Amino acid sequence: MRAGVDEALARWRPIALSELEGLDDAPAPGWTLGSGTERG
Repeated sequence: MRAGVDEALARWRPIALSELEGLDDAPAPGWTLGSGTERG
């Protein structure tokens, strides 16, 4: 079970960070359509 938890964190952490950072710093591919338009 521990291995599964580590894998889940390893997979979700970079995704979550990318999305959160994309909102303020660099626009992520998925957020450019929503937040990127406002920033121009």
